[in-house]
Amino acid sequence: MTAHKHAALMAQYAEDALETETPWAMWELKEGSGSWGPISRHPIWRQASQYRRKPQTININGYEVPEPCRLAPGLDEMLWKPAMSGNRSLLWDNTLRQRAWLQAGLLHLTKEAADIHGKALLSFTQEQSE
Repeated sequence: MTAHKHAALMAQYAEDALETETPWAMWELKEGSGSWGPISRHPIWRQASQYRRKPQTININGYEVPEPCRLAPGLDEMLWKPAMSGNRSLLWDNTLRQRAWLQAGLLHLTKEAADIHGKALLSFTQEQSE
C-alpha cells in the first residue's frame, strides 16, 4: 500500500491543528506553475497541488525577510549571502568565516531570500522619498 502523496504534510498540519483553531493560516498552496499563496480554509490535499508551511520571517526595518539559516547545512550545499550589490553564492565548507556568517544570520538557502535581506539592509542607508 502506498501512502498519500501529502501524508507527511498532512501529519504536520494535524500537529498545527492541535495548537490552533485556524491551522490553515500557517500554510500556503501552489497550484500548477503559479506562485505560493495563502490558504483560507482546511486544505483539500489535491494530488496536483503543492502545500507547505509558511516560511518563517524576521522583520528588518519594515521588510519581512525569510528567516536566515540557523543550523549548519551539509557540506557543499549551495547558500546565498546578501551583498550590497547583488548576492554571493557559496558552497558550504564549514570555514571559520562561513560559521561567522551563519552565526550572524547572513546565510540563506535561496537567492530570492538573500535578495530581500540585502534590500532590507540597504534600506537603513537609502534616502526615503516623501
